[in-house]
Amino acid sequence: VQLVRLRGTFMQEASKEGEGAMLAVRNIPIDVIEDICKQVTKENQLAVISNYNSSRQIVLSGHTGAIDSAAEVIRNQGGKAMQLKVSAPFHSPLMKKAADKFHEELLKRQYHPLNFPVVSNVDAKIYEGADEIVTKLTRQLTQPVLWTSMIEKMEESGITHMIEIGPKKVLCNLVRDCSSTIKRMECETLDNISALEETLQISKHKFQDEASKVLFLVKHCMQNAVATKNNNDSEDEYQVGVVAPYQELNSLNDQLEKNEIQPTKELARKALSLLATIFETKQIEKEEANDRIMDLLKEASMMDEFQDFLK
Repeated sequence: VQLVRLRGTFMQEASKEGEGAMLAVRNIPIDVIEDICKQVTKENQLAVISNYNSSRQIVLSGHTGAIDSAAEVIRNQGGKAMQLKVSAPFHSPLMKKAADKFHEELLKRQYHPLNFPVVSNVDAKIYEGADEIVTKLTRQLTQPVLWTSMIEKMEESGITHMIEIGPKKVLCNLVRDCSSTIKRMECETLDNISALEETLQISKHKFQDEASKVLFLVKHCMQNAVATKNNNDSEDEYQVGVVAPYQELNSLNDQLEKNEIQPTKELARKALSLLATIFETKQIEKEEANDRIMDLLKEASMMDEFQDFLK
């Protein structure tokens, strides 16, 4: 969570207001777009492809003047061009300062072996190990997103279903444009989630004992903390009320997995309190926060133990 926030901050700092822009382009061949970028790029005015989203949509990033010139040429050649409402020219060389700062922060962290295959959007290849994480996450700020190639790689690897986590279905639509075989699934509504459970035959979690319930609860407190949108603009409040509680949750989880502490009811209550603090700091409505904690308790089969927590 902290790295994601730092990444956004560094990218924002790297681009002065009004200096950079991004442009979504449709109905024009990729090779023509590449030529147009070369045509409008001049000294101190750069335009590059930043996202290969599909055969029908490409995104450009660069200096505002160069992007405006590219848009004019594209429209004159029968293409569609729409400027995106973003604050910086992401995935372009203009993010070099941000990439340098982010690289320094990435080097301060320790990385563990990946539990599942992960496809990088920098080169559309599966990470070979944790030693590639710093390099590829750094390159990702200044190089284009190879979305189309990523989907092709996943198809080759036998992927049959893709699940979009979060609101709306932007990524599902992009997958549709790239693949006719991969089934796309959303998680925006309760109906979406029910359909997902039915399709993937997800069953209710079965717990062997009380300890396994606590382990499940702590881990899912962490997941809820990360998956919740932040509505608080205060950096100081975010550090105290989100980053610090999440780090404590992470520490509890690590200690539980290493059998350094016992998975007790008191520890579960502490995890719930930390999650409640994160919800409050992120300015989640009280009713929504209670509903989400209640759902978590039901899933962990611990409603009876914590009836008082939601009062």
